[in-house]
Amino acid sequence: MLHKHEERSATGTDTKTWWQRPYRMVQTNLRQPDALYDQKTLAREVKEFGADVLLYNIGGIYAFYPTKLDLHAINPMMKGDALGDAIEAAHAEGIALVGRYDMSKATRLGYEAHPDWFVHNAKGDALEYNGTYQACVNGGWYQDYSLEIISESLGKYDVDGVFFNMFGYTNFT
Repeated sequence: MLHKHEERSATGTDTKTWWQRPYRMVQTNLRQPDALYDQKTLAREVKEFGADVLLYNIGGIYAFYPTKLDLHAINPMMKGDALGDAIEAAHAEGIALVGRYDMSKATRLGYEAHPDWFVHNAKGDALEYNGTYQACVNGGWYQDYSLEIISESLGKYDVDGVFFNMFGYTNFT
């Protein structure tokens, strides 16, 4: 018997209450080119590994879906909708998909629009790492814009959980 919040995937596995039982999770930390990987193959490989939960990028630094938010940079290597395809493929295999956000940084797009949202050193230079800019936890990227990213993505996608990576300050000393 299913509870009101439970949902069965095409394989009959309950993907909505995955956290109420022991589970095996595969955590990805996707690079930009990984958005090109066939999501059905990924879901099949996760299942073959014996996992029943997949942690998958949604956004923050880069959107892994076609965002409409001006400052949320879309993964430049993505074609189509990697997140949507991953959710569909995971659910078809009976795998719950937990969406991963990393709001700790943004691309030049966000930084140039609002440099005051980001961390600067004593000389006034932005803390830049591989083309991304460290967000200040008290700034607008964390305090306001991240909520727009979360609202947009969770309003569009039926993920089975969320994970927030790297909230806090990075020690650059």
